[in-house]
Amino acid sequence: MSDEEEDIILSTKNCEIKQSDINTLSPHTYVNDLIISFYYEIIQDKYPSEFITLLDPAVSMSIVLDNSDDDNLEDLKNCIFIPLQLDKKKFIFAPINDNKKIQYTCSGSHWTLNVVDIDNSLIYYLDSTLGDVSNAHTFHNKIEKLFGKKFKFIYGLNLSKYQSNSYDCGMFLLGFSEVLMKYIVNNNMKINNNKGLDFIFEGENLVKQSYMATFRKNIINLIYKMAKNKKK
Repeated sequence: MSDEEEDIILSTKNCEIKQSDINTLSPHTYVNDLIISFYYEIIQDKYPSEFITLLDPAVSMSIVLDNSDDDNLEDLKNCIFIPLQLDKKKFIFAPINDNKKIQYTCSGSHWTLNVVDIDNSLIYYLDSTLGDVSNAHTFHNKIEKLFGKKFKFIYGLNLSKYQSNSYDCGMFLLGFSEVLMKYIVNNNMKINNNKGLDFIFEGENLVKQSYMATFRKNIINLIYKMAKNKKK
């Protein structure tokens, strides 16, 4: 059976989750973009704020892979920047992968997170392997053009390498996003930059390698629970 013929297990506001998507939450597997989109909906509902946008992975990678030569990026402004009202936000969370092909916007092998702090003109780069994905810098450049101002690029994780395998990067992306979203909302949209970001994640299960297997199972259970409740 092809992906197109698969039954939809769960429909949400922005996602249609099939069994093949759920299978990417299996052990030793790269989580796919639909699972990231789904869990971003969960985070946004759990910590609601009109001043924070969690970009769908396809949207953030469309920004990265847009090949327009126009420095004003009119297409991106008309299709993304204006409709999403990004100029009215305080923070933008952008999942970024290492893919270079525009026809496959979410097909990369490594996920990272860019968090744009608009008021303070900062972009935090969070990579669970302490790497340096070039697409994150491309996103930085596009954001500067879209907002018409400079943003300082900050490597947000400096104390330790979080990920100890080759496949949990997407899960760490979700963990970083949820913990940081919770922190920003609970601290009135402010980050204490003097301490860096590592201190925010200290003691948080969602960003521990030892918790990733449980984290995967919890998301699977959540999907099936939501699907069951919708059928009632």
